[in-house]
Parts: sequence; structure tokens; C-alpha cells
Amino acid sequence: GSVSLKGEENLLEYIITEVKDGKLVVKVEKGINLQPSSWKSGGISVTIPVEEISSLSMSGSGDLEGKTVLKGTDFSTRMSGSGDMEIEVEVENLEVSVSGSGDMDLSGNTDTMEVRISGSGDVHAYELDANHVSATVSGSANIRVTANESLKARVSGSGDISYRGNPEKIDSKTSGSGDISKG
Repeated sequence: GSVSLKGEENLLEYIITEVKDGKLVVKVEKGINLQPSSWKSGGISVTIPVEEISSLSMSGSGDLEGKTVLKGTDFSTRMSGSGDMEIEVEVENLEVSVSGSGDMDLSGNTDTMEVRISGSGDVHAYELDANHVSATVSGSANIRVTANESLKARVSGSGDISYRGNPEKIDSKTSGSGDISKG
């Protein structure tokens, strides 16, 4: 399928979609600040059909919502800024990185998940069934995960890591006022 854009016609002309080094890039023309007359009407929507995808990266203040389950072996997602991301995955290895104040909601299943977050954002992954989890928080961010076999948790600052599941192996360290606890 092809990429489709929805929104006010006078704003869509400033949305750029291009492929660089095998990666689809969707961005706003440099120097332009888009302000739809009403965000309630949906603002600007970009629909990207995918058959296979190995990574997602988002920066700024937009929202990304996955409409289908993303499947594969290795998958990574990175988010910086104040946006929100909601995706469902069925992958063997998942790498998650969040910086800024954005929130990420993850569901599905994976064997191994590595999640790193800095800033004040949150990663909500109780609905992501993971066997082996490595979670690192710096700042006031929070992580919620489900770990079935092993959990390596590190908190630096005032953030928290809360986990569900009954991992046989737990390796946890905190520095600062943050906490690691069973949720």
C-alpha cells in the first residue's frame, strides 16, 4: 500500500514523506510549525501500511498508534520529545528507548526486552508478556513491565520500576529516591 495523509489541505503540502537509506521518513518541512484550526477534528493523520518493519523512531510532540500487531525477530523503538506511542508486538527481541516526557504503551509478547528511559516519560508494559527484562530508569520516569523468568532493574533518580510476573532471577539496584517493586 501507499502512505496516505489526512488533514487540512493547506497544511498537508508541508508534510514530507521520503525514503532515505531504506527508511521511510515522515517530517514537516523545515522552518514550518503546523497548527491545525482544530485538533479535535483529528489534526493531521499519516497512515503507513506495513508488511514488515524492524524499527520505529519518533521525535517531537506527535502521537503514534499501531493499528496491527508488529511481528518479527528483532524490533526497536525510540521516542524523544513529548509524543505518545501505542504499539502491540510479537517479537523475539525488543529494544525500547524513551527520552523526554513522552509515554509509551506496549502490549503483546517477546522473549527479551531491554527498556531504557530518561526524563519524565513513562513506559506502560504490563500488557507485554516478556520472559527476560532489562529495565533502566534515569530521572523521574516510570516503567511498568511483566517479567516471567528474569528481571534486571536499575533506577537512578526519583523514577520507579514496577513489575508483574514471578521472575526466578531478580537483579535490582537503585540510587536516589526511586523504587523497584512488585506491582
